Amino acid sequence: MMRRNSLGWMVTAICLMFFLSGRVDAATRITLGGGAPGGTYYAVMVAMAKVLEDKARDIKPVVETTSGSAHAIRLVDSGELTISSGLLDTVDRGWKGEREFQKKKLTNLRTVMAFTDIGDAFVVRKNSPYRKVRDLKGKRIGVPSPAGQLALETVLKAHGIGPKDYTVRFLSYTAQSDALRDGTLDAAYMVVYQTNRTVMEFMTTVGGRILGFDSQKEAKAFDASQPVWRTVVLKAKTYAGQDSDVVVAGRHGLVVAHKDTPPDLIYKITKTLIENTADLVKIHPAAAAISLPQTKTYIDKKLIVVPFHPGAERYLKEAGALK
Repeated sequence: MMRRNSLGWMVTAICLMFFLSGRVDAATRITLGGGAPGGTYYAVMVAMAKVLEDKARDIKPVVETTSGSAHAIRLVDSGELTISSGLLDTVDRGWKGEREFQKKKLTNLRTVMAFTDIGDAFVVRKNSPYRKVRDLKGKRIGVPSPAGQLALETVLKAHGIGPKDYTVRFLSYTAQSDALRDGTLDAAYMVVYQTNRTVMEFMTTVGGRILGFDSQKEAKAFDASQPVWRTVVLKAKTYAGQDSDVVVAGRHGLVVAHKDTPPDLIYKITKTLIENTADLVKIHPAAAAISLPQTKTYIDKKLIVVPFHPGAERYLKEAGALK
C-alpha cells in the first residue's frame, strides 16, 4: 500500500511540475506586433525580440505581422498582442475614438516607451516622367494601410491635390514594389526613413526616384497639419541613385501594451530594451530610438498621448526620465 501511495504521489508531483512549467511558459511568452515584413517597424520589432530573447532568458518573444499601426494597436487593445509599435498619430486617434476608431475607442492602451521615427515618401521608377509630387495628380498610387493613407492625403493636399484627383490601391510594400516593376502602379507611398529593405532592393535592382516635398511651402503646410507630425530629412546616398537630401513626411511612434499586462513583465521588457540599445542598433540602425533619451524627449514635448503602463512608469521613474 505504501509503495502504491508513493508511486501515486510521484506521478502527482511530476504532473504538477509539468503543469507549473506550462504556466511559466505561458506567462513569459509574449507577442510583438509591428507591421509587415520589409518595413522599418517590423525590422525594429524583430531586433527587440532578439534582444529580449538574449538578455531576458525567461521571456519568449514572438513577432507577429500586422497590416499596419491601426491593426496592431487594435490587437493590443483586445489582448491579442502583448506589445506593439504604432504611429503616434494613429495611437492618438485610437485613444480618442477618431476617424477609423469611431466605432470603438482603444481605452485599454498604455504607453511603454517611445519608438522609431519614420518618414514616408513617394517612390517612382527612374524612367518615369514623374519628378515632383504635383506630377502625381490623376495617377495610381499605392499605400500600405489606412494610417499611411491619411499621411498620403495630407502630403498631396499640401501640393493642391485632393482625394478625388488620384486612385489609391492598398498594397503591402512588396506588392507595391512589384506593381511599380510591372507598370501597374505609378507611385508607391512607402516608409523611406530610416531605410526600408523593400525600397533599398527596388532602388538597387530596378532603379527609382524618391519624391519628397516639392518646396518648403508644402513642407510647412504638412508640419502645421497635425501636432504629432513633422518633416524629416532623408540624407543623400541613403539609397542607390539618391544623390541629394530629400525632405519627407516624418511621423513619431510609440510602443504600447494592454493596461492589464502584469506590471513586472512590462517593467522587465522596458528595462531590458532601453538598457541594451547598442545591441538593438547592431541588428537595425533605426532601433537607436529605443532609448531613454528618445522617451525623455517625447515626455518633454508632451507627445505621450496615452497614460504610461505602471510597469514602464516604474522603470522610467527609477531611470530619472519621469518625476
